[in-house]
Amino acid sequence: MTKQCTRALACVATLFATAPFVAHAQDVSRIVAATLYIDSAVVERQLKTPGGTRHIQVECMPPGFRSATLQIDGDPSVHLGDVRTEPVTGVDAAACARGPLDARIRALEDQKAALQAQSRADDLTVDYLKRWNGGAGAAPPVAHAPATDRTMPAADSLRKSALELLNDQLRLAHQLADLDHQLAALQKSAHAVKAGGTWTTLRFDLSTATAGTLRLSYQMPDASWRVGYRAALDTATSTLHLDRQAEISQGSGEDWTDVSLTLAMSRVNRRSSPMEPDSWTLQVRKPASSSSLDQSRADMQRVEVTGGRTSRFANLPEAAPAVAPALDRTPVVSMGAEERDWGTLFHASQPVSLPSDGQTHTLALDSRTLSVQVRLQAVPLHELAAYLLAEAPTPAGIWPYGKLQKWRDGTLLDTEDDWSPTDSDHLALYFGRDDRVRITVRRPASMTSSTGLFGSQTQRSWGSIFVVSNGHATPQALELVDMAPVSQDESVKVVSKYDPAPTTTDWQHKPGVNAWLLKLAPNQTQQVSVSQQVTFPKDVTIGNLPGTP
Repeated sequence: MTKQCTRALACVATLFATAPFVAHAQDVSRIVAATLYIDSAVVERQLKTPGGTRHIQVECMPPGFRSATLQIDGDPSVHLGDVRTEPVTGVDAAACARGPLDARIRALEDQKAALQAQSRADDLTVDYLKRWNGGAGAAPPVAHAPATDRTMPAADSLRKSALELLNDQLRLAHQLADLDHQLAALQKSAHAVKAGGTWTTLRFDLSTATAGTLRLSYQMPDASWRVGYRAALDTATSTLHLDRQAEISQGSGEDWTDVSLTLAMSRVNRRSSPMEPDSWTLQVRKPASSSSLDQSRADMQRVEVTGGRTSRFANLPEAAPAVAPALDRTPVVSMGAEERDWGTLFHASQPVSLPSDGQTHTLALDSRTLSVQVRLQAVPLHELAAYLLAEAPTPAGIWPYGKLQKWRDGTLLDTEDDWSPTDSDHLALYFGRDDRVRITVRRPASMTSSTGLFGSQTQRSWGSIFVVSNGHATPQALELVDMAPVSQDESVKVVSKYDPAPTTTDWQHKPGVNAWLLKLAPNQTQQVSVSQQVTFPKDVTIGNLPGTP
């Protein structure tokens, strides 16, 4: 090799060494962690870079990626330069949209094609058997066998083969239907991703003296989770098994494979500062005209009394039991809880893979076993039925709103209850109707609703006797709740009589709501007598008394 050639090669090598180097991050990076919030997710991508100055390019950042939330951290020697994003259009955008789901769709389509080929082969074989011997179904003669025995063994073998083929066709039909269902879901998700927004390319410059590791984190709005609860009551031991589950939806446009998953019981997009106080200026209203005063006096003649309903004595029909759907299958991934001042975090004990399919994936979070007080509760003026109630102090930690699934002694009761445990300092969960406790209402002639005029006063009275029967072979505690009318006008007088006296006359701090705690022995019957009398001026109308239209 000549000196000129050697010198030329050295010049070329020097040129390449000093030219800017473009690294495509897809070749050297991957998503390693994700923190899911109630309303969005923060994704962390790890990128290893060699030393020197680099132009880094991350292609196919999915719709919803906001560069304003981008945070780039690295080793101390890393110096970050210009950061910018560019929209991806045309064929490249279509390729980005297909990327997360295309491989899975093609794999399912290949499986479907193989099953269809096998099904067609079975169809040809069955058709051949049907047309054997001109459709007579008899097998060909067997050589060197008596005429009477030539056809039987072969015919039995053919029938057995035909049965196996028909069973195989049924199995293939089920598998094809399942594949069609999966393909429809993936294609729907792919369509949603394609129509969801603009794909972008992320570019930034950096320099480092030695090889280093970058961590890119950014917010994605199309991935989130919500909490779900499962409450299982054991009435024999008065214990409540309370499970928390995570229902995760991942439709960000990027598949998460073997990522470190964290679930945060908080929101990103919520108010971070209090509302600013303003001056309080009293609004003084001028006296109304005489015509307005006359109308106001007329309106005041209709005095409302709180509590009670027009149909309060109607016996409501029993609701038909709902058919509960099958339970979700929970992957075996344990979650460790970390309590912080601002909320609770759950960390997966092992890497988790979540495809960008927009489907719901369920993970078990944690489980608590609580000692509860169990009793029955009935409100006869609403419904002649007793419901099982379990109460306990609210467990420590944050328990946000979520769907609640209820079980009682191994029986599924409900899967659609909305529940917010942190609304009070104690849990109060109802576990269905108890049909072994019977409640009826008797109204003797002396307690039927009546109305009379006494001078300038109208008097209306009514009453009921609630009869409670325990059909259990064990003692039962029952809380019977009744509402008495409450007057907020001095011209309306209310007199209530009870036998026996209520255990409380201010149930859950609600005026006029009375409660009796009854201890019922096996097969015992108790009764509670309630009578009400309301007196008011005859020119006053009260709109929500029994019998009032």
